[in-house]
Amino acid sequence: METYILHEAIGSGRFGTVHRATHETFGIDRAVKLLDARYTDAASVGEAVQRAAVEAREISPQYAVQVYDSGQADGQVWFASELMPLGALSTALAAERAFSTVEVRRICGDVAAALTAAHGLGIVHGNVEPS
Repeated sequence: METYILHEAIGSGRFGTVHRATHETFGIDRAVKLLDARYTDAASVGEAVQRAAVEAREISPQYAVQVYDSGQADGQVWFASELMPLGALSTALAAERAFSTVEVRRICGDVAAALTAAHGLGIVHGNVEPS
């Protein structure tokens, strides 16, 4: 991957690992997800992930993390997205952070709005998780 310098892993999920990364030219920090090798063996899976990354760019930034770039390097599919300064919701949940009713309503409302926007574009997200 020529465009980004990978740093520490900041999360992982069913499909891969997310790293904090810096764009080599612009010095901008992003989150770069590297798809797990077991999913990149099949060309169709890699193509599907890249297509999903492109489709995700169409969702309003008000509701979803923005995807900026995607590609394949050494047979591994990756995509770069907005780096959330407060981290993943899963981190707060793991730390047993207490959320107010107002915060829970806002978070749930934002998730529902993002899914509605995605569905309106014909995108079905089958793996909604707090990371």
